Amino acid sequence: MVRSDYPGLGETVLRGELENGMRLILVPKPGFSRVYAFLAVKYGGMDLRWDKNGEIFCAPEGTAHFLEHKMFETDEGSADLLLAANGAQSNAFTDSDMTAYLFECSDRFEENLRILLQFVAEPCFTQESVRKEVGIINQEILMCEDEPYWRVNRNLMNSLFKEHALRFSTIGTRESIAQITPEILKSCHEAFYVPSNMVLCVVGDVDPERFVSTARDNSPGRGPRAAAHLHGREAGPPVRPYIEEKMDIARPVFMFGCKTEPPPTGEDFLPRSMLCDLACDALLGGSSPLYARLYTRGLINGSFEGSSELFEGAGFVFARGESDEPEKVAEEILREAERIARDGIDEELFKRLKRSSFGSRLKELNAFEMTAWNLCDASFHSADYYRFPEWYERIDIGEASRFIADTFTEERSALSVIRPL
Repeated sequence: MVRSDYPGLGETVLRGELENGMRLILVPKPGFSRVYAFLAVKYGGMDLRWDKNGEIFCAPEGTAHFLEHKMFETDEGSADLLLAANGAQSNAFTDSDMTAYLFECSDRFEENLRILLQFVAEPCFTQESVRKEVGIINQEILMCEDEPYWRVNRNLMNSLFKEHALRFSTIGTRESIAQITPEILKSCHEAFYVPSNMVLCVVGDVDPERFVSTARDNSPGRGPRAAAHLHGREAGPPVRPYIEEKMDIARPVFMFGCKTEPPPTGEDFLPRSMLCDLACDALLGGSSPLYARLYTRGLINGSFEGSSELFEGAGFVFARGESDEPEKVAEEILREAERIARDGIDEELFKRLKRSSFGSRLKELNAFEMTAWNLCDASFHSADYYRFPEWYERIDIGEASRFIADTFTEERSALSVIRPL
């Protein structure tokens, strides 16, 4: 493994790559009793179309999340119970562009890592187990559908995007998951669960040589390359500017969003993401002039928040919360964006926001799960996450102002509202 030291952060990272293409990252934490392992697969809820050797494949909405659930079934029993028997706490999640399997333990790390790598590499799909899982995920979908913030988000995504896979739900629908079969799960696993499409990050007091040998001995040999992701690429106007639904809630919930230009790929992706987040904070954050005006006028409450989300081929910015007048909130956001386009972001405000954001990232270095997620995500973008201090140095207030001016426009926007019955 190759050692990289980051004196400004007080961190050291070891990186390597197995013969099969799996990338390894170790963040040594001498003296810590707990060890954290995070196996990331570059495959998520928006990976519904892919190209494998010139042939196009399609999967039902929600397949990546369904597959994550099924991966824990092994010939030896449930993988989470096997890990628990060794004193490990395990978990997994599926995002739009990543699936991750993780555990934390203070003992028997190598045995737990063996279990993790083997159950991810050797799935067990049967008709009966898939049929049973449909019922379990149906209940999960029903719970999501009862959540107004989930509904307002899904409605906004379907209003913003026509082509890009962001319009699909990671969890799927009751209709889509009913179409999932063992054959579909096997096809998706073969397409994306290949070593070259994975990053294994460990944070803790671990011997590097034993970490590498355990990973090598319990992961597959060099397999085929991962399938090519076909998410689509989308900018331009939204599908519809407004969508409304009614639920049994006390106060209207809204989510206002604007499509961004597709972000750059490769190592420029993360610096762009940081700039977009800072720009949104300058416009929508709790320290912004807009937030103070909206709050003073009673148009928003403490639930109000805004940020950006960037993915391969598409992105969006959003503001959400509770309001009796969501249309007025959206109107005020666009008006403030016009002012910033004319006058720019206040320089002192932007300096404070940069310092605050940078400080938050420094604190995150003490959170093992967040550290592992950030390092794996950066690796998928061919970037070194621990270079974030220099990315902050390069963020320009003028560029942030231009991002607000170009993105927060009526032509790019849509408003999703959930009103009381």
